[in-house]
Amino acid sequence: MTVHAKRPISLLLALLPLLVPPVARADGPDPAVTFENARVRVLAPRYAPGEGRPLHEHPPRVVIALAAGRVRQTLPDGTWADLDLPAGSVRFAGPVRHAVANAGNGELRLIEVELLRAEPAGSAPVCDPQADARHLTVEIDNELVRVVRLHLGARELSLPHRHGEYLSIALTETNTLVTGPEGGEDARGLPAGRVVWRPPGQYVVENLSDLPYESLSIELKPAVR
Repeated sequence: MTVHAKRPISLLLALLPLLVPPVARADGPDPAVTFENARVRVLAPRYAPGEGRPLHEHPPRVVIALAAGRVRQTLPDGTWADLDLPAGSVRFAGPVRHAVANAGNGELRLIEVELLRAEPAGSAPVCDPQADARHLTVEIDNELVRVVRLHLGARELSLPHRHGEYLSIALTETNTLVTGPEGGEDARGLPAGRVVWRPPGQYVVENLSDLPYESLSIELKPAVR
């Protein structure tokens, strides 16, 4: 009887590694703040496989994957979930306290735009994708934020379109000429993940490269926090 009683326990212990997934380390440094003003804070975490960040808090935020990866989120009660992020994907996330870790095989490269304060009344975002429906696509549109993707083929030029104050994030290497209210900005050879805060006005973007170019514009909406 004693032998038979031990066998199920031994079998359970043998199967335990298969039933419980390995816990990825969460011992990486806090990500650097790459941009911050009164409205947004931009983080650029980079985690090797198995690395991450222990319990921390976020306000509402927009999460952008610069490369394909898998992130594991663990909540304070110990529950966890894995999320696959395609390269160039963008997601909105509400306030949270969690730990995160890279559960994939390659480097996890993210941009996290924390929304600190809504725009004042009367300064709602004005970007209308219909002004250039061929190149502009709405990715997120909720009570707090509007995110618009710009896609240009090789050597393509966007049509004139307007923005309120907005954060521009390059998803590919930047080889562009951006003409806006402050004149022309020639940006060549700058890496994906480049972040620029731009004033309101009308913009035209020219792709100077023989490769496609993508970027995201993030505009805050007037909303009560």
